Amino acid sequence: MIFLFILVKDKPVFLICHQAAALAKKGNLEHHHITSHPKFSENYPPKSALQTSKISEDFHTMSCHLDNLRAEFDRCFHEMHKMEDIEVFSLPNGVDMEIIELQNNTELQARANDSHFWGLVNREKFLVLSSCMKIIKSKHRTCLTDKHLSDCMRLCVSNYEPNYSALCDAAERTMNNPTPSL
Repeated sequence: MIFLFILVKDKPVFLICHQAAALAKKGNLEHHHITSHPKFSENYPPKSALQTSKISEDFHTMSCHLDNLRAEFDRCFHEMHKMEDIEVFSLPNGVDMEIIELQNNTELQARANDSHFWGLVNREKFLVLSSCMKIIKSKHRTCLTDKHLSDCMRLCVSNYEPNYSALCDAAERTMNNPTPSL
């Protein structure tokens, strides 16, 4: 017995009815074929020219459908190759979950604009963020503003690495070519 199907995401899709079966096992395929298409063997006798024609027609229909799908994809995403690479960064272990918890904490959300926001953050609950704050607010930088601390925290939890040589070159150019004072 011939089963006319193609695999789509590891599931067989029948060319006759375009329905998907759960598994590509002979028993499943045979059961679907017998229950959904009981007269197929009568209408298209096995190994006959009629069956060969039907199979060819179904493959041609599916091929046209796939060609149309490819053309539609190309039309919609024709500029995909022009997209720039997206920089992906990862966070240190545990930081991502603490940030999610911090963002979903309704009490802290209500006090987000408070001038002493980071003093309200529970250090036992947010251990990783607290340790980042301890490093940032060391004895050498005790007079940070909350804005500066927020900026430093953002840098601390990201893996962003600045281009130091470009920054130094820009600073050097600025020092060599100072703007005249008015």
